[in-house]
Formats: sequence, structure tokens, C-alpha cells
Amino acid sequence: MTICLLVMPLKVIAERCVSDDSDCIFGVFPHTGVKQISDSYGAISEDIGLELGVETRLTSSGSLELFREDLIKGRFDIALIGPGLFVTASRQQKYIPLARLINGLKFSVIVRDDSDIFQPLQLRNKTVGIVVKNSATAIVTRSLIQNAGINIHKDQKFKVFRTIHACAFALASEIIDACGVAEPVLATVQEQVKVKFRKIMESETFASSVYVAHPDVSAEKQKLLQNYLLNRGRMVIAVDDDFQSYRDLLKDIQP
Repeated sequence: MTICLLVMPLKVIAERCVSDDSDCIFGVFPHTGVKQISDSYGAISEDIGLELGVETRLTSSGSLELFREDLIKGRFDIALIGPGLFVTASRQQKYIPLARLINGLKFSVIVRDDSDIFQPLQLRNKTVGIVVKNSATAIVTRSLIQNAGINIHKDQKFKVFRTIHACAFALASEIIDACGVAEPVLATVQEQVKVKFRKIMESETFASSVYVAHPDVSAEKQKLLQNYLLNRGRMVIAVDDDFQSYRDLLKDIQP
């Protein structure tokens, strides 16, 4: 089995994990750096190849937007995607949810610890960083601000970043006033910057990232993959309704 990390644009053609002489493209959404994805998912990619009896190729992208485009075009046989991608970009190809992380996600709006912003309403007319318009972080961040009583379409400025890390660094540099983050990433970025951050809003718990398979991957191999993921631990069977809360929020924050 071959393990390699292909960086978009994706040139290897997904062949639906048919046999050992065909490519099985395993896409991991770019929630962290390329090296970290390679280190964290290389072994999983190899295991998946062994389970399915195919040549598995691990791939990601330098941005969520590029990854989203390839997901919409069906260029992945199997993928690990964030919940925002699942609710906004997976249905075009009818990707099938198999398993999701058992731990849910919480999202926060953070400011610099020395900021004079202490209450959500103080964000009015300030600039808040978000990651890609329809990422889970962006969806929940906009909902939190709207529920605080701010008209997000008239009285709130948003600046879009390619990654949460970029958003956090912009906040540390005082380019923006606040940043919406997923809490697992918050701990990582806090270690990477000297500036201390402070939460001013926090969400309830939502469903986390999900492994999906293209519908043209055989039902037998979908089941093999699902069983492998569940046996790894900290995973549960994923169903479409797990992500309905994101769809509800997305509907609520439309103009």
C-alpha cells in the first residue's frame, strides 16, 4: 500500500476503491497544516487501504474553499470533513455519512485578553474574523452574534480567513477585533501565539467531523470502512440528522 499526501489541485482520479490496482482517494479537510494531516492520518490511510484491499492515497488542500470544490465535484472516494462541509457541500454528490467523532464541538468568539470588549453587544460595528463563509465555525459564530442582538447583515463586519490559525494570528496582531473559533483549535493556536485570548461567547455542543463515502463506493466496502472506524474507538455511527442543527442555524442567519 502507498501512503502519500497529495496537495490540491487533485490530479489523481477517484476510482471508487474498486480493487488493489485502482486508486482510493482519501480526502481530509484542511483543519490543520499539511504536515500535521500527514502525520495524523497517514497511518489511518494505510489501515483503510488494508481493510478495503485497495491503494489508498491521502490528500488535502491549502484551503477549505479548494477542498469544498473537490468535494462538490465528487473527487474523493472517502473523506473526513467538517460539519459545515457536510451540510453545505456533500449533498451534491450524495456522500454517505459513516461515522463521526463521539466528542462534540463547541465554538467560541474570542478577543485579546487586553481588549475593552467584554459583552457580545460591544461587537456591534467591530470586525470579527470567520473561516470560509459556510464552515461550521462561520455558521455558529454568525448565529451567536445574531442571538446576542446584533443585526449581522447591517451592523457587523466580517473578515474571512482561509484558516482559524490565520484568524487567530490576525487577532493577535490587532488586525481584527474578535475571531470565531472551534474550541479544539483554540487550544492549539493559543500555544502558538504570545498574546492571551479571552472568550466572550460560547456555543452549545454540536456534532463534530464526519467520515463519508461516495455513493459509488460499494455497500460492502462502506460497511468495512464503517466497522474499521468504529473499532478505532471514540467514534459513533453517523446519520444525516446529527447535523440538522447546523442546517437550522444556516437558515436562521440568512438575510
